[in-house]
Amino acid sequence: MLRTGAVEPDIEVLFPPHAYAAGTDPQLEYGIGALKEMIQELPTDRPPLREGYRKLRPAPLPSRSQVQK
Repeated sequence: MLRTGAVEPDIEVLFPPHAYAAGTDPQLEYGIGALKEMIQELPTDRPPLREGYRKLRPAPLPSRSQVQK
């Protein structure tokens, strides 16, 4: 597919010249702040449940006497 236009951002954050001159990145700071808010909204005190995963066990190892033959 050929695109003829630019992709529009979901959230537009201005990056003024004085911020560039000061060495700050307001876009990065806003993005990190938005991610921190998202993390606070999600319950992260426990890892996700493993329900639905297959329980695969490897085959038992051969005894040492069988290996030495």
